[in-house]
Amino acid sequence: MKLSFVLNEADYNPEELNTDAVLTFEDGKVISIELNLKAKIPGISEEKFLELAEDAKNNCPISGVLNCEIILNPSLN
Repeated sequence: MKLSFVLNEADYNPEELNTDAVLTFEDGKVISIELNLKAKIPGISEEKFLELAEDAKNNCPISGVLNCEIILNPSLN
């Protein structure tokens, strides 16, 4: 996920970004990836954080290559 890049472009400097990923495989293919994201970012609102996290999810080049469902569960600490 390109969240770090998106945050920096929006002038936010995260103190922490922790992501756990759970991949679902069927018939040798990645069907979905669930990303559980916990972030500590000074000065960002919940609304802005969710907006930027969604933007990063939707525009990640790696996710596009995998061609699977990406489920994002973002939260601020």
